[in-house]
Amino acid sequence: PLFSLFTSPLITGDSANNSGIVGVLLIAAGAFFLQKVSGKKFSLNNGMAVMVLSALVFSVSINFAKLAVIRSNPFFTTAFTDIFVGVVFLIVFNKEKLENRPHTPLQKILVLSLLSLGVEVLALNALSRAPVTYASGLILLSPLFTVILAGTLLQEKQLLKRLGAAGLMVVGAIILSIS
Repeated sequence: PLFSLFTSPLITGDSANNSGIVGVLLIAAGAFFLQKVSGKKFSLNNGMAVMVLSALVFSVSINFAKLAVIRSNPFFTTAFTDIFVGVVFLIVFNKEKLENRPHTPLQKILVLSLLSLGVEVLALNALSRAPVTYASGLILLSPLFTVILAGTLLQEKQLLKRLGAAGLMVVGAIILSIS
């Protein structure tokens, strides 16, 4: 949502009020502290640079997703974008590349697809009802659940520090939701 503070006014005309900006900054601070807890330093030579680029691309694409939802509906937008992305991936990852990968049971792929579809439809529905900066902040609450699951299922270390950082993101999302 941090980059959306700049891209949303340009693309959709959405802008955040002062409390919305505070909420976004808390979410960004929580994400920063989550990275800091992992012990990795930010470097253009590692995955963090890719994540920053991903966040920038997301801040643009989510605005266009909102415009698409407003002009149609969440179901059509989801179907169109998923089909488009699927065709692009089929072209980029040709059959030879896919044959070298281990096979995943069809049931797991189906469950993952249905869950992804549900998340996407709900997220697009949220976009149609709120400014992009606010909706994207709420959509990005997944780190809290990821931290909880990683701590309980994978026994990752420093759970309390990670929960604190994710909690900061939750506070930011709560501020966004009431602003």
